[in-house]
Amino acid sequence: MFIQVVQGHVENPTALKAAVERWMEDLAPHARGWLGSTSGVASDGTVIALAMFESEAAARAGGERPEQAAWRQQTRDLFTGEVRFHNCRDVMTMSLGESFHAGFVQVLQCRVTNPDRWQAVVAQSEEVLRRERPELLGTVIAIHDDDPSWITEAVYFTSEYEARVGEQKALLSPDARRVFQDMRADLTYIDLREPWLHFPR
Repeated sequence: MFIQVVQGHVENPTALKAAVERWMEDLAPHARGWLGSTSGVASDGTVIALAMFESEAAARAGGERPEQAAWRQQTRDLFTGEVRFHNCRDVMTMSLGESFHAGFVQVLQCRVTNPDRWQAVVAQSEEVLRRERPELLGTVIAIHDDDPSWITEAVYFTSEYEARVGEQKALLSPDARRVFQDMRADLTYIDLREPWLHFPR
Protein backbone atom coordinates (compact mmCIF):
# COMPACT_ATOMS: atom_id res chain seq x y z
CA MET A 1 0.00 0.00 0.00
CA PHE A 2 1.05 3.58 -0.69
CA ILE A 3 -0.41 6.58 1.17
CA GLN A 4 -0.28 10.28 0.44
CA VAL A 5 -0.91 12.49 3.46
CA VAL A 6 -2.27 15.97 2.75
CA GLN A 7 -2.72 18.62 5.41
CA GLY A 8 -3.46 22.31 5.68
CA HIS A 9 -6.10 24.69 6.98
CA VAL A 10 -9.50 25.88 5.76
CA GLU A 11 -12.01 28.41 6.97
CA ASN A 12 -14.95 26.84 5.13
CA PRO A 13 -15.12 23.08 5.86
CA THR A 14 -18.46 22.82 4.07
CA ALA A 15 -16.94 23.95 0.78
CA LEU A 16 -14.09 21.47 1.15
CA LYS A 17 -16.48 18.63 1.90
CA ALA A 18 -18.46 19.50 -1.23
CA ALA A 19 -15.23 19.36 -3.26
CA VAL A 20 -14.41 15.93 -1.83
CA GLU A 21 -17.89 14.71 -2.71
CA ARG A 22 -17.44 15.99 -6.28
CA TRP A 23 -14.24 13.97 -6.51
CA MET A 24 -16.08 10.88 -5.34
CA GLU A 25 -18.83 11.38 -7.90
CA ASP A 26 -16.80 12.44 -10.92
CA LEU A 27 -13.25 11.12 -10.50
CA ALA A 28 -13.28 8.17 -8.12
CA PRO A 29 -14.86 5.73 -10.63
CA HIS A 30 -11.84 6.19 -12.90
CA ALA A 31 -9.13 6.21 -10.21
CA ARG A 32 -7.41 2.88 -10.78
CA GLY A 33 -5.56 1.54 -7.78
CA TRP A 34 -7.28 3.88 -5.33
CA LEU A 35 -8.19 1.92 -2.17
CA GLY A 36 -9.96 4.58 -0.14
CA SER A 37 -9.41 7.76 1.80
CA THR A 38 -9.80 9.15 5.29
CA SER A 39 -10.16 12.89 5.62
CA GLY A 40 -11.84 15.62 7.61
CA VAL A 41 -11.52 18.96 9.33
CA ALA A 42 -10.76 19.38 13.03
CA SER A 43 -12.49 22.00 15.16
CA ASP A 44 -9.65 24.51 14.59
CA GLY A 45 -9.86 24.22 10.79
CA THR A 46 -6.94 21.81 10.42
CA VAL A 47 -7.42 19.54 7.42
CA ILE A 48 -5.89 16.08 7.25
CA ALA A 49 -6.35 13.48 4.52
CA LEU A 50 -4.87 10.04 3.94
CA ALA A 51 -5.35 8.83 0.36
CA MET A 52 -4.59 5.11 0.01
CA PHE A 53 -3.45 3.42 -3.20
CA GLU A 54 -2.30 -0.02 -4.27
CA SER A 55 1.07 1.43 -5.22
CA GLU A 56 3.00 4.63 -5.71
CA ALA A 57 2.72 4.13 -9.49
CA ALA A 58 -1.09 4.06 -9.24
CA ALA A 59 -1.10 7.27 -7.22
CA ARG A 60 1.17 9.03 -9.71
CA ALA A 61 -0.87 7.87 -12.70
CA GLY A 62 -4.05 9.21 -11.16
CA GLY A 63 -2.43 12.51 -10.29
CA GLU A 64 -1.35 13.06 -13.89
CA ARG A 65 -4.89 12.92 -15.28
CA PRO A 66 -6.00 16.38 -16.55
CA GLU A 67 -9.30 16.22 -14.68
CA GLN A 68 -7.47 15.39 -11.46
CA ALA A 69 -5.12 18.34 -11.94
CA ALA A 70 -8.09 20.67 -12.52
CA TRP A 71 -9.87 19.41 -9.41
CA ARG A 72 -6.69 19.77 -7.35
CA GLN A 73 -6.23 23.40 -8.41
CA GLN A 74 -9.84 24.29 -7.62
CA THR A 75 -9.61 22.62 -4.25
CA ARG A 76 -6.28 24.28 -3.45
CA ASP A 77 -8.04 27.65 -3.55
CA LEU A 78 -10.13 26.60 -0.54
CA PHE A 79 -7.06 26.38 1.69
CA THR A 80 -5.51 29.22 3.63
CA GLY A 81 -1.72 29.11 3.74
CA GLU A 82 0.53 26.20 2.92
CA VAL A 83 -0.71 22.76 1.90
CA ARG A 84 1.76 20.02 2.88
CA PHE A 85 2.14 16.63 1.24
CA HIS A 86 3.88 13.52 2.56
CA ASN A 87 4.34 10.45 0.38
CA CYS A 88 4.50 7.23 2.36
CA ARG A 89 5.69 3.95 0.88
CA ASP A 90 6.13 2.27 4.28
CA VAL A 91 2.68 1.54 5.73
CA MET A 92 1.39 -0.56 8.62
CA THR A 93 -2.30 -1.46 9.08
CA MET A 94 -4.49 -3.29 11.57
CA SER A 95 -8.06 -4.44 10.79
CA LEU A 96 -8.41 -1.75 8.16
CA GLY A 97 -11.43 -3.43 6.58
CA GLU A 98 -13.71 -2.37 9.46
CA SER A 99 -12.40 1.17 9.66
CA PHE A 100 -14.86 2.74 7.24
CA HIS A 101 -17.65 2.22 9.80
CA ALA A 102 -15.90 4.55 12.27
CA GLY A 103 -17.77 7.41 13.89
CA PHE A 104 -14.60 9.09 15.17
CA VAL A 105 -11.04 9.15 13.85
CA GLN A 106 -8.05 10.41 15.79
CA VAL A 107 -4.96 11.23 13.75
CA LEU A 108 -1.60 11.29 15.52
CA GLN A 109 1.58 12.80 14.13
CA CYS A 110 4.90 12.43 15.88
CA ARG A 111 8.60 11.82 15.57
CA VAL A 112 9.78 8.29 16.38
CA THR A 113 13.29 8.09 17.80
CA ASN A 114 13.82 4.40 16.99
CA PRO A 115 11.59 3.45 14.02
CA ASP A 116 12.58 -0.23 13.85
CA ARG A 117 12.05 -0.85 17.56
CA TRP A 118 8.84 1.16 17.52
CA GLN A 119 7.36 -0.90 14.66
CA ALA A 120 8.16 -4.10 16.55
CA VAL A 121 6.38 -2.82 19.68
CA VAL A 122 3.35 -1.78 17.61
CA ALA A 123 3.13 -5.26 16.08
CA GLN A 124 3.42 -6.92 19.48
CA SER A 125 0.62 -4.78 20.94
CA GLU A 126 -1.88 -5.62 18.18
CA GLU A 127 -3.28 -8.75 19.82
CA VAL A 128 -3.89 -6.94 23.13
CA LEU A 129 -5.65 -4.05 21.40
CA ARG A 130 -7.89 -6.38 19.40
CA ARG A 131 -8.96 -8.16 22.57
CA GLU A 132 -9.28 -5.29 25.03
CA ARG A 133 -10.37 -2.33 22.87
CA PRO A 134 -13.47 -3.43 20.90
CA GLU A 135 -14.27 0.20 20.09
CA LEU A 136 -10.99 0.44 18.16
CA LEU A 137 -11.89 -0.64 14.63
CA GLY A 138 -8.47 -0.33 13.04
CA THR A 139 -5.36 1.72 12.48
CA VAL A 140 -3.22 2.81 9.58
CA ILE A 141 0.32 4.11 10.12
CA ALA A 142 2.10 5.97 7.33
CA ILE A 143 5.85 6.60 7.64
CA HIS A 144 6.93 9.74 5.79
CA ASP A 145 9.33 9.19 2.88
CA ASP A 146 10.84 12.66 3.26
CA ASP A 147 11.74 11.97 6.91
CA PRO A 148 11.25 8.36 8.10
CA SER A 149 11.44 9.46 11.73
CA TRP A 150 8.00 11.07 11.28
CA ILE A 151 4.70 9.20 11.10
CA THR A 152 1.04 9.93 10.57
CA GLU A 153 -1.28 7.44 12.27
CA ALA A 154 -5.07 7.29 11.87
CA VAL A 155 -6.94 5.42 14.60
CA TYR A 156 -10.56 4.49 13.87
CA PHE A 157 -13.16 4.23 16.66
CA THR A 158 -16.84 3.40 16.86
CA SER A 159 -17.47 6.76 18.57
CA GLU A 160 -15.58 9.49 20.40
CA TYR A 161 -17.30 8.65 23.68
CA GLU A 162 -16.22 5.01 23.55
CA ALA A 163 -12.72 6.06 22.51
CA ARG A 164 -12.40 8.35 25.54
CA VAL A 165 -13.63 5.60 27.88
CA GLY A 166 -11.30 3.04 26.32
CA GLU A 167 -8.22 5.22 26.51
CA GLN A 168 -8.43 5.17 30.31
CA LYS A 169 -7.60 1.46 30.31
CA ALA A 170 -4.04 0.48 31.15
CA LEU A 171 -3.65 -2.35 28.63
CA LEU A 172 0.08 -2.50 28.09
CA SER A 173 2.69 -3.41 30.65
CA PRO A 174 4.55 -0.55 32.36
CA ASP A 175 7.65 -1.43 30.34
CA ALA A 176 5.75 -1.32 27.03
CA ARG A 177 4.14 2.01 27.93
CA ARG A 178 7.56 3.45 28.74
CA VAL A 179 8.87 2.27 25.37
CA PHE A 180 6.04 4.06 23.57
CA GLN A 181 6.56 7.23 25.60
CA ASP A 182 10.34 7.22 25.20
CA MET A 183 10.27 6.64 21.45
CA ARG A 184 7.60 9.21 20.49
CA ALA A 185 8.34 12.94 20.53
CA ASP A 186 6.57 16.11 19.32
CA LEU A 187 3.24 14.29 19.46
CA THR A 188 0.16 16.11 18.14
CA TYR A 189 -3.45 14.98 17.79
CA ILE A 190 -6.00 15.89 15.13
CA ASP A 191 -9.52 14.80 16.13
CA LEU A 192 -11.97 14.19 13.29
CA ARG A 193 -15.37 14.15 14.97
CA GLU A 194 -17.10 13.97 11.59
CA PRO A 195 -14.67 11.93 9.50
CA TRP A 196 -15.12 11.67 5.74
CA LEU A 197 -14.53 8.01 4.93
CA HIS A 198 -14.62 6.91 1.29
CA PHE A 199 -13.80 3.73 -0.53
CA PRO A 200 -14.36 2.36 -4.06
CA ARG A 201 -17.98 1.56 -4.82
